[in-house]
Amino acid sequence: MSLYVQDTDEKLNELTDLARCTRLLLDNVNHKFLHKQVRIDRKAGLIVERDGGTRLGLEALSSGEQHELVLHYDLALHHR
Repeated sequence: MSLYVQDTDEKLNELTDLARCTRLLLDNVNHKFLHKQVRIDRKAGLIVERDGGTRLGLEALSSGEQHELVLHYDLALHHR
């Protein structure tokens, strides 16, 4: 039983770290983007919305915003 608990604890620690990195990504990107909000949806994945709630495709972001998103993603999730 203790092996099961230890294994479960290790898996949950990984998820906690992933959640922290994901929150860091969203906080950083949303601080930079004006009049847009980036969030993660369980079914749809990464979503960008205008302040009024209109959903945008990722391709609708400017090239600078796309670059910022990729840069923050790489820093937050690949270098953890």
